[in-house]
Amino acid sequence: MQEYREFWSKMFVWNASATQRQFWLPYFINILIFILIGFVTGIDFDPSKLNSVQALVGHNLWASLISFAFWLANLTVRARRLHDADHSNWWILLYLLPIIGWIWFFILLISPSTQSTRWPRNQTQA
Repeated sequence: MQEYREFWSKMFVWNASATQRQFWLPYFINILIFILIGFVTGIDFDPSKLNSVQALVGHNLWASLISFAFWLANLTVRARRLHDADHSNWWILLYLLPIIGWIWFFILLISPSTQSTRWPRNQTQA
């Protein structure tokens, strides 16, 4: 659970690295949390079932703010994971390329850790 606490407490840390465990454990915990929330509240997160106003504003302001917090924390942990594999944050832009970019970015995220001189600190030390 240390990894999950660091996921939230290091939300604004960009200049460190995150191991595979520090990236993937919170990732899967967040998936389980969203599935559980959807099951309990009956929200199925299907955008096709929303009308145009709901799609524009979101279900409500709180859900939008919580989703933004998850997105921001996930963005920074992705940057730290790339640092751990000795890649720049700019590789996150691969996600903008459909299919090929997603596959390439996934390969970068699962790549093994390397000793980096650019980002020698782990997120635990930051």
